[in-house]
Amino acid sequence: DRVWLPIDARSAAHVSAWIADLRNAYPATPLTRLALLPAPNGNPEGTRHIGTKGISDWFRKLVELLEQAIVIAHLHAATDVPVADLCNVLAADVGPEMLTVNGQQRQLPPAAQHMLADYLNDLRARHDPQRHKHAPPADQLPLFPCPFARQGKRSARTFVHPSRFASLGDNWPQQAAQYASPGLPGSNLGAARISPDDLQMRLFRHTYLQHLVDAGVSIFIVAELADHANVQTTIDSYVRVKEERLREAVDTLNEYHIDLLGKPRRHQLPLINQSGRDVVTNACSHPEVLALGSEGCDNDRSCYRCDHYSADPSNIPDIQAEIQTCIRSINLIETARENDMKPHRLAVLKERRHGWQQMLDNLNELLDGLEPSERERVELAAQVVRQFRNQVRSGGINVGGASPSALGPIGAL
Repeated sequence: DRVWLPIDARSAAHVSAWIADLRNAYPATPLTRLALLPAPNGNPEGTRHIGTKGISDWFRKLVELLEQAIVIAHLHAATDVPVADLCNVLAADVGPEMLTVNGQQRQLPPAAQHMLADYLNDLRARHDPQRHKHAPPADQLPLFPCPFARQGKRSARTFVHPSRFASLGDNWPQQAAQYASPGLPGSNLGAARISPDDLQMRLFRHTYLQHLVDAGVSIFIVAELADHANVQTTIDSYVRVKEERLREAVDTLNEYHIDLLGKPRRHQLPLINQSGRDVVTNACSHPEVLALGSEGCDNDRSCYRCDHYSADPSNIPDIQAEIQTCIRSINLIETARENDMKPHRLAVLKERRHGWQQMLDNLNELLDGLEPSERERVELAAQVVRQFRNQVRSGGINVGGASPSALGPIGAL
């Protein structure tokens, strides 16, 4: 029997484009016989499926190529050296603070130095002559060896060609430079790098099932898709991973709570507290507000001016929404007919907009002052917390009925 598995719209678009390319590559083969992932060799009709080992090998090579793209993009932005020239650099041409390209030394900024040193340590470990008999001498190892070179004595001595990055898009250097560290982008909260050699086929299955749990899919459906005989196996494997990830995210953000003046504030509110979530930005510790919800707050929708208020980077979208609400209300009132209350209402809204904007500026300044790796860790933590918060708001998670041992207290959301 066929089982239809959910995928998002972007993945569906990629699959549709992939199928169109396959039909062009194998025009004589009926679509009903065409393999979605045909084996690349000895398969003239495209009907033979690629094996799991082939997929794992291909994916490891692609991840290595993405890693190279990120490092090259940062070096290109830092030195203005053309991508083609960077592709032909040897690992031996990298110094502590300098990069030698075509006989000329280029000064590297600190961020590029750290990224390149991290990448270079992994590269040399993967091509250590003591571990791999075909590894080239250190003075002949390319800084960016081609991941797709044929295996053999000269595979690690082949430089990656710039055309290999064409599949990433025309503006791939600008996009790749947005990632603060090489490795698989967004892999985990710690922004730790993933070695391509550690990627296995089973990780695809685990990642997909974890995404389903994170998205709020029924645990019984996930257990059925995972073919688990006991649903407790699914809970132990995926639900507890999600809870631990949420705890780590909240602990991370708890270090970055600030008030309107940009001063640090730390909170320890139970995650299961329903009243605490009624506050606009979900970070209030005032006893009356916790008892009565937003109805008991004199600063409703103006939390920024309350002595008990603080926010962290996960609140940025909420604050941006408040600012946009103020702007829309101001525009409506300014075009409305004159009355005695109009000046007062405009003054209140403009003061509210200014307060939220100041809070937003403080948070952005906080993020801008972090090291790239730490900023990536904080932003990923904020993404995890926002995802959970959105599920609570939409009714996808019954936090009020959850056991305290499962969810709280792990910090303010």
